[in-house]
Amino acid sequence: LVVPALISMNFFKTIKGQLLSGWGIGTLLSFIGMAISYKLDLPAGAVLVTLFTSVPILFLPLILKKA
Repeated sequence: LVVPALISMNFFKTIKGQLLSGWGIGTLLSFIGMAISYKLDLPAGAVLVTLFTSVPILFLPLILKKA
């Protein structure tokens, strides 16, 4: 799970902040993906991969804006 670490590294500078936010983001995205998978009767793996791929793309403007 690289995505939560990637996102949290851009918003938090301390290791503790990165770790806690990475865990939170990963947990939240996993729950959202499983809920979408359940509601739409789609394969969980495909939904999670799509979600974990699309979220960094959506956060890209925020990441580039900070740089």
